[in-house]
Amino acid sequence: MDAVPSPRRIRSLAPLETALAALAPRLAPVVPERVPLAGAAGFVLAEPLSPPGPCPPWPVASRDGYAVPADAALGAAPSSPVFFPERPAAVEAGERMPAGADAVLPPEAVEEIAGLVEVTGSAARGDGVRERGYDAEEYAPILPAGVRLAPLALAAARACGIDFAAVRRPSARIVTTGDGEGPEAAADLIAAHAARAGLSLAARRHVPDDPDAIAAAVADAAVDLVVTIGGTGLGTTDRTVDGVARAAEVLAHGVALSPGETAAIAAAPDMAVLMLPGRLDAALAAWLALGRPIAARLAGAREAPPPPLLPLARKVVSTIGMTEIVFVVLADGRLEPLGGAGLPLGRLARADGFVTVPPNLEGYQAGALVAFEALAGAAP
Repeated sequence: MDAVPSPRRIRSLAPLETALAALAPRLAPVVPERVPLAGAAGFVLAEPLSPPGPCPPWPVASRDGYAVPADAALGAAPSSPVFFPERPAAVEAGERMPAGADAVLPPEAVEEIAGLVEVTGSAARGDGVRERGYDAEEYAPILPAGVRLAPLALAAARACGIDFAAVRRPSARIVTTGDGEGPEAAADLIAAHAARAGLSLAARRHVPDDPDAIAAAVADAAVDLVVTIGGTGLGTTDRTVDGVARAAEVLAHGVALSPGETAAIAAAPDMAVLMLPGRLDAALAAWLALGRPIAARLAGAREAPPPPLLPLARKVVSTIGMTEIVFVVLADGRLEPLGGAGLPLGRLARADGFVTVPPNLEGYQAGALVAFEALAGAAP
């Protein structure tokens, strides 16, 4: 019987920033694509999203009612109505304003009695009207480059006549290894986070704990980023890093990150490889610490604004030299730590977000203001 080769061993834990810095020279934003607006949803803009002309292109009603010259209804009130020779034009919200009209009266302000048109309400010029260019001036960016096109911005762009957008759509494939539901459950979670980060996901693959099969899955991926899940530990069946090493250069195996210390990164020509542990909390933490900055670099995303600072409900203890991801629940404006490494799934499922403890701190005291980052899909 052939001897089972021993798995690769972790010699030391690379600081998180060192691991990312080793990969940074191999990463570049992918080539932009100009695509129909609907196909740009969720991806990062490579160019500012700007309307082809003023939006709206002419004055439009912002409410239902009657379009009038404001001066003609000046001073009108129920006790002192103004009479019009004919009923003014009725308009609906979004409809172009008739020539000469610069205000919209509410429907109840106009009434026809015995053949006379009685106006009992007045409006200042511009009341009930969105002027030309009110929503966006010609070529004025609705969104700058480097920002993800979210549903609200997409709707605003469509309303302003924008049909195409230049975006970066880095491609990614998730490869799971081993047996059991752990890696597959983690893959579902990471796929949701990867999509939120602006990655275009190819069909998922599952391969056995065999270095040749893992190497083939990586070599044949034809994507910008391969994310493997499972098989990064020290067990006899953990063969992912050995397999990836046959198709790419392993830059770091073992990161000073808790949970997620067995994560690894590698690079091949025109492709990055991120190897995540199979345990759910460790896979998520490693994605948050390593996967998000890799995805942001490939997508050409701007640096995210600083997250809000919120107080901790109780203290958090960490180990000097380790970056720790602490999952938390947000309740009554305070953050209740759930824990970090080895967190039971029943508690992890409650997490609204997380707090990162940098490696130079031993933790935070109760009441300390810390940066809170929400998890995708978590309750606000």
